Amino acid sequence: DRLWKNIGGAGAVLLFFFLMVNLWLKLYTHHGERYLVGDYTGMELVDAQRMASAKTFEIVLNDSIFRLDMGPGIVLNQNPAAGTGVKRNRKIYLTVTTSKPPMVNLPTLAGNYNFDAYERKLARIGVQATILTKEYNETLEENTIIGVYYQDEKISEADLGAGYAVPQGAAVNFVVTERFTGKVPIPNLVCRTFATASFLLSSSKLIIGDTIGD
Repeated sequence: DRLWKNIGGAGAVLLFFFLMVNLWLKLYTHHGERYLVGDYTGMELVDAQRMASAKTFEIVLNDSIFRLDMGPGIVLNQNPAAGTGVKRNRKIYLTVTTSKPPMVNLPTLAGNYNFDAYERKLARIGVQATILTKEYNETLEENTIIGVYYQDEKISEADLGAGYAVPQGAAVNFVVTERFTGKVPIPNLVCRTFATASFLLSSSKLIIGDTIGD
């Protein structure tokens, strides 16, 4: 009986030793195991989280950026990059789009009232420029800005100098000049002599039609 007890005890020790070695080998193998990071760019955040979770990765929102051409919650950038080999439970940092646009200050006119030049300045900060109306002006250059409006509120040069902020993606309206409309203002001819009236009309490139009276 004692012999069998010793054999049984030795067998139990060997079995325990075998199980421990087997467990250690499994842990050692998984310890060095690496997983490839997927490409999450262009995906919706919820889909990226689901895909990362399947590989034991944890998604962390690193930054959010407003984009006019994209809706909210779209992955723009990631770190580590797609295809990188990492260990289990690695954190993946994402930059996604947001629905809330940042506020940006409109640039000053700074002595340059040309609409085309100012439109380029606005484009660089993500603001749209639209011409509300054109007004004839024979003195100022074509497309000179003479009025700035945002949501029916007139913006003065002093407002621009103090810092006038609008949401990125907003549209700012302008009144600009035009010099060649095909139309000219009619001069005031009341109480003028016929000779003077003829001269004023001729200067405006207008032609006298029928006359009534002496």
